[in-house]
Amino acid sequence: ADIMNKREKTLIYNLNAEKMKTKDECMEQFASVFGFDESFGFNWDALHDSLKDIDVKDFEELKIIIDNSNEILAESDKQDFDNLISILNDIKKFYSNDFDVDKPWGHRKKIIEILYR
Repeated sequence: ADIMNKREKTLIYNLNAEKMKTKDECMEQFASVFGFDESFGFNWDALHDSLKDIDVKDFEELKIIIDNSNEILAESDKQDFDNLISILNDIKKFYSNDFDVDKPWGHRKKIIEILYR
């Protein structure tokens, strides 16, 4: 994460859509910013799964900020754009609810924002 505000317990990831004009660039930007390991598959399913594996236990809030959002997948087709938005909406729902709270990988619900600016 680019910024970690311990006082507010907010985890912030900041992406730049100018580096996300194609599907490959989009995957690279997510992998870089979120620190996905070498096993990341660089496809929509891998992105969805990896975003669900963010370690949020020590945080109350998660923010994903996408700057220059008008450039998201600008050189790709509508299906890629729809896939990304669908994944981000699902991730928002996922972190907004308790998940396996009695398990080591579980989490309590978080305040989550995805900001397009």
